[in-house]
Amino acid sequence: MKKFNADIDIDVSDRKSLLQHVPHIIGLTEKGNKHTTGVYFQMIEFDQDTNVSKVKPSEASELGYFKMDFLNLSIYDQISSNEQLCDLLEQPTDWSLLNDEETVSRLLHVSKYYDLLQKFKIESIKDMAIFLSIIRPAKKHLIGKDRKYIEKHIWEEPVHREGHDQYYYKKSHAFSYAMVIKLQLNLITYQDKYASVLDLLGDNTK
Repeated sequence: MKKFNADIDIDVSDRKSLLQHVPHIIGLTEKGNKHTTGVYFQMIEFDQDTNVSKVKPSEASELGYFKMDFLNLSIYDQISSNEQLCDLLEQPTDWSLLNDEETVSRLLHVSKYYDLLQKFKIESIKDMAIFLSIIRPAKKHLIGKDRKYIEKHIWEEPVHREGHDQYYYKKSHAFSYAMVIKLQLNLITYQDKYASVLDLLGDNTK
C-alpha cells in the first residue's frame, strides 16, 4: 500500500459504546504499548488473542495504514441533540468568563492555567486555539514572546531536539478543542435557554 499520513481525532461521549458496534483493531504506541484511544479499521497485522496491532504507528503509516483516535468527551452527554449543539456553537461567546477562576478550573485543557490566561487575553476562537497550542510541551518556549512572533511560529512543526518532549497540537486539533471550550462557556451563558442540561460543565470534564 501507498504511504498514508493522517492524524485523525474524533471526540465522542463514550468510545466503548461506539466501538463495540464496529470491527476494529486496537493500535500500538511508538513504545510498543497498547494504545488507549487509537484503532485501525483496516486489516493491519494483529495479535488474535488481544486484538492489538503488531505494528507501531510510524511503521503503519509507511505501509499505508492510518490510526484513528476516539477520545471520550463527557460534555456531549449534556447536549440533547445535534441541533442544540449547532445552535450553541453559533451563539456569540462571552470570553470574559475566563476572568473567573472557578469557571476556568472546570474547563477542558485550561483548568490549571488561569494565571497565564489572564496574561494572554482571549477574545476569539483563534486566540484560544493559539493558547491551547502554546501550553503543549513543544511550544512552551513561545510563552512570553511577542504576540506577532507567536502567531508566526505557533503552527510550525517542532524541530526534533534530543531529550525534549515534541508533543504539540496541529492547527486543526487546536481549533477543534477551542470550539469545545466555546461550547462550555456558551452552556454557562445560555443556561436559561438550555435548562434541560443537567450539569452545565460536568464533573468529568478533563
